[in-house]
Amino acid sequence: MNQFIVFLVILIPLLLILLLIYRFNQKQIKRVRDGERTLNDSDVWLKNSPPLQALVISKKETINLDAHGIARVYLDLEIQLSHGDHVQAMTCWLVEIPSLPQLEPGKSLMVKFDPRKPQRVFPAVPWARAWLFGK
Repeated sequence: MNQFIVFLVILIPLLLILLLIYRFNQKQIKRVRDGERTLNDSDVWLKNSPPLQALVISKKETINLDAHGIARVYLDLEIQLSHGDHVQAMTCWLVEIPSLPQLEPGKSLMVKFDPRKPQRVFPAVPWARAWLFGK
């Protein structure tokens, strides 16, 4: 009898936690379906930072046929900060293959950048996403 009570004491909170997680996920899905929220994550990264102009210095792309139209691109960028200084940064993005010509060396594009964390450069364009999983 004592083991049964211990089992219930463990099982009931676990089931409550799982129910709460399930309900939270269902609410999030409903918000996306109803149009209250998008799946686009571009507004999350540095949402209070203004977009900055960046110049592409070099790029190295990797196209995997299993990636369904997405290429992984390593970029060297020169970012023009709002007060006029320039910062060089390296980043890796996932880019839609038809948009790869927009990343040719010498081209400009908009990025989101925090000078306190120079290893993080996020695209401020709809056809690219930051690669967040290391090299």
